[in-house]
Amino acid sequence: GPGPSRSCAWGEHSKIFCAIVGVNGRTDWVMQAQYEHDGLLPRPLGASPEEDPALYAAASPLPNAHAVNAPMLLVAGADDGQILPVNARAMADSLRAHSRRFDLLFFEDEGHWIEAEDNRMEFIRRAMSTLEACQARR
Repeated sequence: GPGPSRSCAWGEHSKIFCAIVGVNGRTDWVMQAQYEHDGLLPRPLGASPEEDPALYAAASPLPNAHAVNAPMLLVAGADDGQILPVNARAMADSLRAHSRRFDLLFFEDEGHWIEAEDNRMEFIRRAMSTLEACQARR
């Protein structure tokens, strides 16, 4: 597979993407690699952040937000026990600091999965709006 949060990394280094919808994304790989409930990092990278800080700096979406070329919809649930919800807010702050286009959809009543029907509908509406807006700019 493409690896954790790879769409964010591709979106940072490619001009071919019209928009990115990141749901519960690992944007701060250092923080996530140290989180015991992550379930993925650091295994696919082959090293911890302490062992290879340059790898994490190059691969992590958060410190590379300046390179984002496509508008992003960041989606997170406040009760996510796998991907720390702070990832989405931190990425939003970094995108804002670099004057990049983004939208943050933060569900206070969801975990890792968006389960409530109203929330799913809102997610679909916002994702479609993000994609339609980027198509209109082309």
